[in-house]
Amino acid sequence: MLLPDNKSATSIPPPPYSPEAPPPGAGVPSMTPSVLPGQNHVHIHRANTPIHGSFLIDVSLPGGSGKNLSLESHNGLIDANVWVKGEAKRCELEAVSHNGVVRFGVADRETPIPVNILAKTYNGAVHTLIPVDFEGSLVIVNQNGSVGLLPSLREHAHLVSDEGGVRKYWVGGDYDEDEARDWLGDQCHVESMNGTVTVGYWEVEVEKEEQQAAEGKGDTKCGMWKFLCSS
Repeated sequence: MLLPDNKSATSIPPPPYSPEAPPPGAGVPSMTPSVLPGQNHVHIHRANTPIHGSFLIDVSLPGGSGKNLSLESHNGLIDANVWVKGEAKRCELEAVSHNGVVRFGVADRETPIPVNILAKTYNGAVHTLIPVDFEGSLVIVNQNGSVGLLPSLREHAHLVSDEGGVRKYWVGGDYDEDEARDWLGDQCHVESMNGTVTVGYWEVEVEKEEQQAAEGKGDTKCGMWKFLCSS
């Protein structure tokens, strides 16, 4: 499903995300929201406007081609949360902006579907949350800016190489060079040429938000991205 720049997400049925779903980063549940319609091969490309949304990608749904979810804004923010379900060899997810911040959260999976995540911008910060059971390669490309792994992820990310602005990690489990060469499991590529890069675990950040909300300390503006607001 490709939405042109002059159409809103709610004007073409079925919508790629539900307006009744939690706004990205604020009050985000750890489990799949029941209000989200299942979708597959959703493509949203905008020229000069931001993309906000919560998406339930059902890889078992037929039809379409290309990435299971592709979000692209040339000059705008991308702020999206994604849940994945169904059965497939792999789920391809991408959020790409040329001049804008990218906040891309991929929720913990109810079934073990390998995910290939791309979160990228040329000018701006990129903040990505990956499933807590993610196991595979994490590549971070950053030429002019800082790179940060949130503490919970840092404990499980093994630095394999750091050269020329490209950091390669192996997340979860033991690193095996031969196995990694032909790896067909989880992969994540996060890139900003000019901006900060931050990567963490979905479950940990959502649980922190839920606990803070229960204690009356939640931040309704930043939600699970609160670690960004304090920086």
